[in-house]
Amino acid sequence: MNDGIKKINQLLEEYEFPIKIVLDVKQRLGDWLVSGGQPTDGYVWQQVRCLENCIKYGLAKRKVVNF
Repeated sequence: MNDGIKKINQLLEEYEFPIKIVLDVKQRLGDWLVSGGQPTDGYVWQQVRCLENCIKYGLAKRKVVNF
């Protein structure tokens, strides 16, 4: 998966993150993309790692799917 934005969307669909973290990542990515950054840039993947670390350290929980 070369597109970090797709990975971020996947993580946001699967996990519940604190709103503060989501807003921070959203602001960083928005600023990055407006300044000419691309979805495949390393900076976007740095934000993916931020979300993955939140999962790793228990700050985000997997969403429960009710059928």
